[in-house]
Order: sequence, then structure tokens, then C-alpha cells
Amino acid sequence: MASPSARARQWLRFLAATVVLTGLYLALNAVQMEVVHFAAVKGWLGGSPERELADEARLIAERSIPLEHKLPPQHRLAMWQLGLRLGYASQWLGGYGKQPDATMRELRAPIEPILVPAKAVAEQFGLGHVDVLPVRTTAEFGQLTARLEADEWGLADRVELATSARDRHVFQLGLHVGVMLASLDATLDRLPVPPSKLIGRHATLAGVAAEQWRPVARLETGGAREQTREAYQAAVQALEKALAVTADSGPGQRTP
Repeated sequence: MASPSARARQWLRFLAATVVLTGLYLALNAVQMEVVHFAAVKGWLGGSPERELADEARLIAERSIPLEHKLPPQHRLAMWQLGLRLGYASQWLGGYGKQPDATMRELRAPIEPILVPAKAVAEQFGLGHVDVLPVRTTAEFGQLTARLEADEWGLADRVELATSARDRHVFQLGLHVGVMLASLDATLDRLPVPPSKLIGRHATLAGVAAEQWRPVARLETGGAREQTREAYQAAVQALEKALAVTADSGPGQRTP
């Protein structure tokens, strides 16, 4: 039978081994999380929607083109800007959660210039009242992207009824990109992760070329956060310019 001191040494060795293994497991888990985060930030997890959704995109285009011939030339750009503004404002204001009415009025003041043009677009196209997606709890804010994607407020449905299925996806593309812009403007230690799969899906179904949407489905991480933000803003501006050219070329046309 082992002496008490021998049993104590065995217990200490077991305890030390457990601590070391636990530490190694936690370190490995942290490394895995960092690798996944890096891959997500770079847009590597978005798949190939231009190939995977090609048939669906073709059907949506066939259904949409006759409707788009009846719309103003800048309808695609208008739906993009509507989504972009509402996505940005929802993310920005949603971070404050539910506050007293007087406080919410003060918090809304900086984003009203963003919302005014969005409301003008909604009025022009008969979409009814539009505003930020309400956020009351931390959980609702954490699920904002999923809530926008699920069209919790029914706005994407209204866009499709007023315009076309392609314009619905242009609108939803703008929503997700707007959320990213607001997230990059926030003072967070960790870079936000672009919803690359959702961005790719809506852009593809909207008929946007891959080389035009891929830059907004990833972040450039080679420099400081400010450089990352500026690079993303430049990518958004380039995409908007492409959508404007598409609109100017006439209904149903794609930019070469």
C-alpha cells in the first residue's frame, strides 16, 4: 500500500497533468476560434453563390425584367440605398437598446439625416412607413442580422410587391452592407464579421456580378482598423457606382 506522501505526490502529478491538458485544450480552442474568425472576416466561408444559385438567379431575372421595365430608371439604386440606410441606422441605434423616450429622441438625432432620404424613397415607391428595426433587448440586438434576413418587419416583401424580386434582393443586400458599415464605425476591439454568405446570396439573386459584390463580403485586414474601415467604405462606394451604371443602362440590363 502506498504511503500517504506517495499518494499525495500521485495526486499532485494527476492534478498538474489535468491543469496542463486543460490549458492546452483552451489554447487550442482559442487558436481555432481565431482561425475561424480570420477566415470569416476575409470572406472565405461564403461559398460560391454565383455557381450555387445560378438557376435561381436566372428564374428571378426572367420574372423581374418585365416588371422593371415599368419602374423608374434608378429603381435598383434606390432600393440599394434604402437598404443601406435602414441597415446602418438599425445597427447604430440598436446598440443602445431600449431607453426612455427622451433619451431615444436624443440618440436618434444623429441618424435622422440618414433616415430622411430612406423615407423619401419609401414614399416614392409606395412602401408605406419605414424606420429602424426596433431593438429592445441585448438578445434582439445580437440577432439583428438574422432578424433583418428573416424580414421580421415585412419590408422586403413590400419592396418586392412594389418593384421586383431582384429589387428585393438589392434591398436586402443593402441592409447587410449597411449593418457592416455601422459595425465598423463602432468602437469595438474586435473586427465585425461580414455576413459573406448572405451578401453573396442576395447579390447573386439581384444579378450583381461577383467581382462587384465580393469586396463588400470581406474585410481588408493588413493595416489599422481605420484603414480597414476606409477600404470597406471604398468597396461600398464602388458597388454603389456599379449599381448606378446598371440603372442608367436601362431596366433589366446588367453591367458588363
